[in-house]
Amino acid sequence: MLLKNKIAVISGVGKRFGMAVAHLFSKEGAKIALISRNEELLEKIKKEISNNGGEVITVICDVTDLDSVKEAFEIIIKKYGKIDILFNNAGGTYTKMEKMEKMDYDFVEKVIRNNIKSVFNTSKCAIGYMKKNGGGSIINVACARKTLLDSNTAYAISKEGIVGLTKNLARELRDENIRVNFIMPGMIRKDYNLKNIESPLKDLKRKGVSEDVAYAVLYFASDNSSWVTGQGIVIDGGEELFLEVNDG
Repeated sequence: MLLKNKIAVISGVGKRFGMAVAHLFSKEGAKIALISRNEELLEKIKKEISNNGGEVITVICDVTDLDSVKEAFEIIIKKYGKIDILFNNAGGTYTKMEKMEKMDYDFVEKVIRNNIKSVFNTSKCAIGYMKKNGGGSIINVACARKTLLDSNTAYAISKEGIVGLTKNLARELRDENIRVNFIMPGMIRKDYNLKNIESPLKDLKRKGVSEDVAYAVLYFASDNSSWVTGQGIVIDGGEELFLEVNDG
């Protein structure tokens, strides 16, 4: 087991990346703490993991609110005493909304709040606990190039911001033995499927699934990446290699 005796905090447990990572981490021996505003989905995942023999707690939390995050982390520490891994999955807000000229600024603020403020808050709260524990791993979610170019400007700003945040934080925390990395998923629309965790898909020419992302997150979470920080992995099946180039 790659994550035996590790405590992993996962934010934003939707039906795709968060759910897939939670199940995979549990399968690899981690004890899971799920934080989200979606109580119904939290309980669904908790039940599934518990039924498979895993250990998990859930905490209702608004990751865009620093006080809410602080309270959630206090609950997690009270239960487990430490935090080894933080997967910042909360956010999203991908949409091909209107062009920048017509874009509502309230929408821009919402996207930045969901995608960047959430990561800032959870990382800020996790750092102190990881220092006390002698190190840890933080994994953030950016975006593959093709998906980024197909998205709206607000989404692109926020996801590029994740890259800068990750690299700067990796510099800050290198001497503390805290690794900070990011994943860059391509266009992945399929919800989590347990069978793809048990038997990962082998063929390359296909559409991406949430489990493809989960295994990349596992690499950064595990000691297999113990000398890797400030780096990103593109998970897009090679789609970036086939971007069309307009020579004018």
